[in-house]
Amino acid sequence: MNKPMYTWMLFVYVFLGWGASDNAIFIRDASRHPIWRNVVQWIVRFRTVWLLIGLLLGIVGILYVNNVLFFFVPPLVVFTLALALTLGPIVVEERTKLSWEPLLTVPYDMRTILLGKASGALWHIRFLTYVMSILLMCVSAGVGITSLMLIPVGITRTSGWYELGLCGVLLIMPVLGSLLFILDRMQHYALMAVAALASGTAAPSIRAALSTATAVVLLIWLFEIAVTEAFLTVEQGGTWQLNYTRILSIATLGPIVSYISRMDLSHAALFIAGTLLLREMLICSLWRWTLHSARH
Repeated sequence: MNKPMYTWMLFVYVFLGWGASDNAIFIRDASRHPIWRNVVQWIVRFRTVWLLIGLLLGIVGILYVNNVLFFFVPPLVVFTLALALTLGPIVVEERTKLSWEPLLTVPYDMRTILLGKASGALWHIRFLTYVMSILLMCVSAGVGITSLMLIPVGITRTSGWYELGLCGVLLIMPVLGSLLFILDRMQHYALMAVAALASGTAAPSIRAALSTATAVVLLIWLFEIAVTEAFLTVEQGGTWQLNYTRILSIATLGPIVSYISRMDLSHAALFIAGTLLLREMLICSLWRWTLHSARH
């Protein structure tokens, strides 16, 4: 019976590469050139042009949206696309080279093979992953400090709290808010990674795997924004209006920050728990589908 796959396990084995040195599949894939290598080399030759274009778009975006969060959009888009283009074709590439069936004869189960191939493929974008991890940690500190001002507002209105207990809550809230933000973003990208794997294993060609994986991860991102917007609109009892600031906040910081900053404590806890549970169920279901699709 297949073991379920959870967010933490994906990060340990795929993103962090723990135990990869003992996996021959990881060593094999980490030493191979990725499909997008030639494209990246072409882009690097014109890096000055791309840098100027990026700065121009960033300035225009800041002036139009009038929100500093717009600066987070380019690195998030680059990382999301890199995740899809790296993980999407790892199985279909073996099939087109007629090396998938021989690969299945190694003394590993399907789970170990896929984890080894995924971690080996992501080894090529490890520096981008490191940058995103540092950015995540920096933002999480800001989220934790902000939660100190936002969440206790509902708590201080609750009767029956003693001063000592309230002080304890005020000390715990920044740490809890920071950890929830990190968990939310880890789960978000774990879901994208599994979705890219799942879509790629069912694709008939490398080109189809690349396009399908890219479309799937972007749809997951857009779907999360839309669902969070709907939840916030229903919870606040108003009519939906196009709010660029709120959409940008959800797109860059995720739904947890929006729940914490715009809901009272009880409703925020309910929506946070529901979001994390739903994502975890999707990750487990997509992982089972990936194993099934890879076998057939």
